[in-house]
Amino acid sequence: VLAITGSFGDRCSDFEDIKVNVANDVIIVQPVLERKADISCAPEKVRFLKTIELNENVKAGMYMLHVRSLNGQAINKLVDLE
Repeated sequence: VLAITGSFGDRCSDFEDIKVNVANDVIIVQPVLERKADISCAPEKVRFLKTIELNENVKAGMYMLHVRSLNGQAINKLVDLE
């Protein structure tokens, strides 16, 4: 299970999808967001926690975890999956 935490800057943003791909010992996580214009978009810190079940193709071992972010500052970290 992979957990993604953080915060949005307003109530208009939400997750449309979270794509996960595995290639060459790299787990690539690409959050896809949507903006809802039909609700108030006042600036407000809105925290989130999303969990994603990794499929059976992800075996135990060492991986580079690459998570894309809205601000262009991707998060890269070595993880040891058991």
